[in-house]
Amino acid sequence: MRNAVRFRSPKFNTTEIKEHFINNICFGEDLARELADGMKERSLTVYDPWQEDWGWQLGASECLISVGFDGDEWRIDVDPNIGFFAKLMGKTVDIPPVTSSIDSIIKADPANTDIQWFCASRSGQELDFADVP
Repeated sequence: MRNAVRFRSPKFNTTEIKEHFINNICFGEDLARELADGMKERSLTVYDPWQEDWGWQLGASECLISVGFDGDEWRIDVDPNIGFFAKLMGKTVDIPPVTSSIDSIIKADPANTDIQWFCASRSGQELDFADVP
């Protein structure tokens, strides 16, 4: 299951440090808002983006989506957002509707290039690269 994507885009802010940024690397607000709007249009339950000290996050259909800028590319990670006890009881979260929505939102804009999906493990290992989630 591919749960992360990286791509390049000149469309989103990577230079203007906004007054409300926690620190000077909190880029991704405009990308997170675009994802939230696009997923709402696709009838997913979405929670408004919030800032972290490294970028932005938002919730969508029991998933936690992390958005950040790393040097010259954007990265989006999608993780199931279930509690410890729910996980112990065997609850799972179906992330393909979320990753498919993100894929269609990113690919809808020709300014977004070099799109590469992969599986990001908990240990940080990147596996199973492809053009689709």
